[in-house]
Amino acid sequence: GHKYSGRMSVNFDQTLQMLEKAVYNYERQASQETEKHILDYMKTKESIYAAPYIIERAKAPNVHFHAIRALRNALMLFWEDVPTADKEQIRNFLSQYLYTENLNYSIISEVQKTLALLIKRSWLVGAQLQENEQTRVLDQYLTEGLMINSNEKKMIINIGLIESIIVEFGHYKGSSKMMIPPDYHIACAFSFEVGGRLNRYLVYTLDVLNNIIETADFNNGQLNNLVHRLLKLMLSIFNWNFEYASVLWTSEDSEETVFSPGKNWSILVGNNALYEMYFKLMLLFQEDEKISSILFESFIRLVGMGGEVLNGRRKEHYLMISNFATRLIKHSYPTGILIQGTTQIIRKISEIIPVERILSIPNFDANQFFVLYTKYCLDCFNYLKNADEYEFSQYSGCIDEIINSWIAFLVSDDVSRIGQHNLKFMVGEIFQYYIDIRLAIACTELEDAGIGFSPKDYETFEEELISVAHLGRINPIQSAQYLNTILIENINELNTKIASNQTDVYYSLEIIHWIVLISGHFLCDVPEEGEHVFPPHELSEASN
Repeated sequence: GHKYSGRMSVNFDQTLQMLEKAVYNYERQASQETEKHILDYMKTKESIYAAPYIIERAKAPNVHFHAIRALRNALMLFWEDVPTADKEQIRNFLSQYLYTENLNYSIISEVQKTLALLIKRSWLVGAQLQENEQTRVLDQYLTEGLMINSNEKKMIINIGLIESIIVEFGHYKGSSKMMIPPDYHIACAFSFEVGGRLNRYLVYTLDVLNNIIETADFNNGQLNNLVHRLLKLMLSIFNWNFEYASVLWTSEDSEETVFSPGKNWSILVGNNALYEMYFKLMLLFQEDEKISSILFESFIRLVGMGGEVLNGRRKEHYLMISNFATRLIKHSYPTGILIQGTTQIIRKISEIIPVERILSIPNFDANQFFVLYTKYCLDCFNYLKNADEYEFSQYSGCIDEIINSWIAFLVSDDVSRIGQHNLKFMVGEIFQYYIDIRLAIACTELEDAGIGFSPKDYETFEEELISVAHLGRINPIQSAQYLNTILIENINELNTKIASNQTDVYYSLEIIHWIVLISGHFLCDVPEEGEHVFPPHELSEASN
């Protein structure tokens, strides 16, 4: 048994029986009543001391899970009432239990989050919130734990623990709701970062990933899990909040922050090997959607980074991500998840470096990039036009990404510079292809499911219609001519069908419905209540 300095007369056998019964009843019939017994137990100090006893004796995995969950919750509630020696014993117990054979993922994850809580809550002491001997012990524990490379399963567990700790220390949304002021959270995040720990974990992650690329056996299923966990760890680092405003720890509505590392993160700027790793991993794991998705998320954060790290090196970063974007388009065949990730990354790059910046980057062929990107966008539209229902539902979001990337690229550029690089013509092509695919999709839906036009299309596709209207206005004359041409063609076709008593007029009506919807948004903005409708300035200028 476990002896604690906290003297509590608790019958752990009765506690074990109570929790086993509560979990059993909840599994048989989940309800507020059966869950209440578990939730009540989670609010007791007893659950802290009973956890090791229950875990050692209970056979059902779900009892283990709820015992650890209750322990974590009670630590947040009763932290000050638990002696330091007891906390250390609980941490040591969980550290050993974490490597128990055949633990399921949900239990491992709960143990990792509980250890992260214990570590963060013990990290600083005193009114000045300073590091102490305990901090050094915990830091050594983390360093040694991460370096255990005895087997892939242990590495996966260790990496998951570090990820939980990074989320606990540096992410508002992932941090436990402890009964402590925001100052403690902020001081812990600052301490963890300036101590070089984040850099160390990123270097470790990149080293292991590169080692896997060079030496691993890719028929090993466990390897995919290891790569997945390493990329999740890297993403958790890229999601770290570098802004130490208290709002990060007090407002549930805090917006996502830009990845803004300090000047000691120079490893991230101009590091061609980092971007080279992206292509190697994508080549090896593009069939694994979990790995591909996290890889995309990580590089969206990376290309969009700001902060002190770019001081004096911003142009170097722009050149690097522009070359990355060009290579990305060349090597990402427009299919499946590659469409989704590639268009999301390009969209982020478009927000960072609009046209006037791209045109001023030394040693970068901006014209070639836009020619390639135009072709890639058209290929994406063609892929979606011919995709089956499942594929289209999964990846149609790239339509918005493509439209909004062009808008972002060209948002602040003057017309003369756009004209010099044929960009207006390219945008016109994208606008026309969008209309073609939107009309083709509408007809396919009508054929497959009998779903015709609806007044609600205006609401359902409002954001998309507004975005494509802004895209069309970049080249207003070409866009207006195309809309006018296809509208007249389809009205004439409808008249011909009616005159010859043809019954398949529904397709013509559907097409005209969408042309009118797109044209209406192109010709005027949606007015606020009580406002007059005026044509946008792009059309007014084009009319003069």
